[in-house]
Amino acid sequence: MSKIIFVLTNTEYVKNVARSTGFDVRETAAVWEKITNAGEQVTFTSPRGGPVKGVVKENKNRSVLNFLDSYPEAIVYTQDISSLELSDLELIYFVGGIGTMWDFPYNPAIHKLLGEAMKRQAIIASICHGSAAYLGAKYSDSTSIISGITLTGFSDDEENARNMLDKLPFSLEKRLISEGAIYEKAKEGESHVIVDMPFITAQNPSSAQNMAKIVYSSLIAKEGKQNGYAHQ
Repeated sequence: MSKIIFVLTNTEYVKNVARSTGFDVRETAAVWEKITNAGEQVTFTSPRGGPVKGVVKENKNRSVLNFLDSYPEAIVYTQDISSLELSDLELIYFVGGIGTMWDFPYNPAIHKLLGEAMKRQAIIASICHGSAAYLGAKYSDSTSIISGITLTGFSDDEENARNMLDKLPFSLEKRLISEGAIYEKAKEGESHVIVDMPFITAQNPSSAQNMAKIVYSSLIAKEGKQNGYAHQ
């Protein structure tokens, strides 16, 4: 059974983007390290399943180095989302990476996963482009699940600073707003994490370490309530 699920993109390359568009190892490693150091297991999944390769930047912090020790060459073998056992689900974490802009939005398998998370009152977390997972997901009354939710994700300012906005299928910032989200952002490259339960969202890779702390503390608080005691 999968209590903690990290969702990674299968899209490692896209037309008109010269570099790899796979999952961001920094964003994965920070939260993975915090959770696994506490003795929890992480299940990795992706829209199509199979091996996926992450993007590793030159400056590798401790979390990234530890992750690469466990997953050499940043290759992770993932389960197909549809194959997951979700009865004990406590946390979903949608990891960023440019490729998520192609295979996360409007994805029925991801919508079903989000529905199961809502039903089980699980924490729903995302970072950077991972917030694209929410696009198109709706309640039974056709209301977007992010309508009225305060959240963040990679901003247009950050896309423009990297000359990426015109290479993407759409503006993530504008599309989140169009689905009713209350989108907030910090300055380009600044850490920014928003909690509006059940959602925890982070703006960019600079937010990864803060995201790890907040996700972990929220998970501990959730488990404490379920077990009838509070962690100190």
